[in-house]
Amino acid sequence: MHSQLFHINLRLNGKDMNPVQKFLSAAGAAAMFVLSSGASAAPVSFTITAAQFLPGPGYGIDLDEASPNLLDVRFSTSVFSTQNFALSAVNQSNTFNFGTIDLEEASAHSGIQGPEELDGLLITAKLTFTAPTGVTQTISATGVATPGSVSDSQVDYVIDWAPVLVSFGNGGQFRISLTDMAFSDMGAQFQTATVTLLSLSDELLQANDVPEPATVALLGIGIGSVAVVRRRRAKA
Repeated sequence: MHSQLFHINLRLNGKDMNPVQKFLSAAGAAAMFVLSSGASAAPVSFTITAAQFLPGPGYGIDLDEASPNLLDVRFSTSVFSTQNFALSAVNQSNTFNFGTIDLEEASAHSGIQGPEELDGLLITAKLTFTAPTGVTQTISATGVATPGSVSDSQVDYVIDWAPVLVSFGNGGQFRISLTDMAFSDMGAQFQTATVTLLSLSDELLQANDVPEPATVALLGIGIGSVAVVRRRRAKA
């Protein structure tokens, strides 16, 4: 429960309250705060057990760069590890390493040649979830290579990922997005993925409405305190 400042009138019928009355009044105010504030959000647990790259048929290593037809980009998920995390608020996110992408196309024989090394460059990435829903989700990207030398300062190869939305429970939703990539020379880069919570499911929202036992006890004391104070006011 977030700390709050309560203003409590510690006078009763024009007279200062005794310590018991002060306690009862404070307990009543705390009970009213519990009723008005509601319960805190329960976190959504995520578990991701596997990651996989599936490059299109245009990727590979040519045996003869003088007559190439494959673009040498190498995909690996060896850096991925099982992810266990929780998101407790809408728009909260978690980012982790999905894998590495390594551009190894050499500048020999004019570097990237078109049109042979420019087609079949679609990529699919897969993430296997066991929570909050059991599903293997596919994310797709378009890879675009630029003909010419790889050793110059120009961008040689880019990857543009399309984020996907995944539903869970009744009304829950999260987004999976992979970071777009750009290469202007040979070398490897980390591919990261981000999971963002977009909405809670009805089941979690209903669970959030159930107060904790300590909150229930405080509420009971507060309601009883309000009744006692009212009776004393009536007698006075």
